Amino acid sequence: MLDTDSIHPHFKNELDILQMFHNIAERGAIIELSMLYRDYSLAEVGRIVESNGIKILSTHYAGNQYSTENPAILTLKLNQENISALLATFERFGYQVEGVYQHQAIENIEQGRYDMLMKYLDI
Repeated sequence: MLDTDSIHPHFKNELDILQMFHNIAERGAIIELSMLYRDYSLAEVGRIVESNGIKILSTHYAGNQYSTENPAILTLKLNQENISALLATFERFGYQVEGVYQHQAIENIEQGRYDMLMKYLDI
């Protein structure tokens, strides 16, 4: 099913293939979780994500099932960009969040309080 350039005829290039499999074109945040293989449960991670009203668009697991010391990385592509509550839930359940990539900035409680104080002092 590949043409002479080793590209599927329905896709123009490799980026089109990546977009199809990893939902790159979809808006939403990407989270990287670090965990040992014995702690990995996609069902549990999915339950936590969906309990926050967010859907998982795609996942990628990179790790070695035979390694008991090196953590694996679970990458989640989500359908929403505002994931502050989800990050707090992951931390509450003991998951190690290695990276967050989103268009919106994560709300910083201290920054919000500082802004409110400055607004109060201006009055």
